[in-house]
Amino acid sequence: MVGGGVAKTTEHLDQYTQTETLAEWGSFTKEEKVGNGGRDYYAHYRGGELQFALNSIGLTNPGIEYAKRNSREMINRYADHGKPLILNISGEGVQDSLELLQKAVEYRFPIVTANAACPNVESGGSRPMPVMCFDIDAMQQFIIRADAKIGSTDNVIMLKVSTGLPLLTLKQICETLKGTSAFSGIITGNTVPGGFHYLEDGQTAIKTRTGIEVGGMSGPAIKPLALSQTKFAADFFGANKEVWHCGGIMNADDCHDAFRAGASAVQLVTGFIEAGQKPEFIRDILVDLAND
Repeated sequence: MVGGGVAKTTEHLDQYTQTETLAEWGSFTKEEKVGNGGRDYYAHYRGGELQFALNSIGLTNPGIEYAKRNSREMINRYADHGKPLILNISGEGVQDSLELLQKAVEYRFPIVTANAACPNVESGGSRPMPVMCFDIDAMQQFIIRADAKIGSTDNVIMLKVSTGLPLLTLKQICETLKGTSAFSGIITGNTVPGGFHYLEDGQTAIKTRTGIEVGGMSGPAIKPLALSQTKFAADFFGANKEVWHCGGIMNADDCHDAFRAGASAVQLVTGFIEAGQKPEFIRDILVDLAND
């Protein structure tokens, strides 16, 4: 499936409704956001092969009320084609994230990703806001409070963390998740925060309108880190929770590696963007997987 950051509007979703592509909708925030602007995305190639990408686009989206207004139509449209619609929400801190998650459940999205790992939120300086999943106290508060508020639910709720998360922090998050009723599992993970690179002319690869010079790192370079986290989480949970892999997926071989590590589903974003966001890219991977 395609992770959050690509499909933001109903028009975006409609491009994939009748295709094999299953795309997360969002990330959505409480209010509309225009993003960081400027040089907010960079892809680094060597010998014609993608090495890594840096992303400081910010959470460009039309706001959660837009998702609410269009929820019934889009959920039904996807269901008519045999696909669940996944809503990705990203709050600024514990309370904001909790309120967004409750709204997503209220709007009856069958699958919800609680994105605690967005590294690209403008802070007024050259570095973005801190990423919530690195704050174990905040994460434990969010998980425990969300479980108390939502409890057992028919919704599939996945918690997304950063691929750059220290193993100890990931372990603590998994320990807190394991006993919950509301959360179905974890997505390991989002981009690695704080990536920095120079262009050939000496300028920084990322230089947003808001002054940020770093971005979340993604692409093939982070695949070993992502696989390590996926394997750790899968070994930790066993059959108790779902583990979805995201990070460095470019082809069917990468998907096989994620499944070997214990993932039950695979997300990709950068590979899809670099392939021109064409549904055929996903179709070809699925065909290769089916033929293996």
